[in-house]
Amino acid sequence: MSFLEIKNIQDIENISFKERLALSIIKIENIPPHLTLICDDEEFHLTLDGAVHTVGLAKRERVISLRKMQCLFFEIELNNDVASIKNTLLEIINGYKGVNGWEVSCLEPIKDFFERQYQIEMSDVSFVFELIPKLEAKGLVKNTYHKNLEDKITDGVFKFKTYTKQDVIDYINTIKLVNA
Repeated sequence: MSFLEIKNIQDIENISFKERLALSIIKIENIPPHLTLICDDEEFHLTLDGAVHTVGLAKRERVISLRKMQCLFFEIELNNDVASIKNTLLEIINGYKGVNGWEVSCLEPIKDFFERQYQIEMSDVSFVFELIPKLEAKGLVKNTYHKNLEDKITDGVFKFKTYTKQDVIDYINTIKLVNA
């Protein structure tokens, strides 16, 4: 089993990214976890049901706290004002009908966003554990925060378990069956 080592992680008491941008990994213990982008305390992500845009993070934070969900948040360097970034995120996320398997997962609109907003080639990214090092190499990760990972961080390092394409397909198919 292989891992991506994530270092210099800070605890985040209140999940707030006012006037900031973050990539969030929700339920990191799941294979695969769920991915969202947060800009100015608005969340953008893709589910089986379609595009989701939520204004305010209070409900998300309550659910994370109540269910003790393990999460990582990567604060991303802004390259434009938050209003422009939110408009770009809305355009991208609304272009998707929903997660449908390997072809379209919650990672796809995030890759599209970084290609469009930051001009980063994403054709070689199939997993979030391939995206994070790419963002770090470009100097875009300002800070890394965690919620409910205290017991999983050793010497300031979290080992993010990698997974396969088949793991993603199996998980999505399971969710579809449960929701059927």
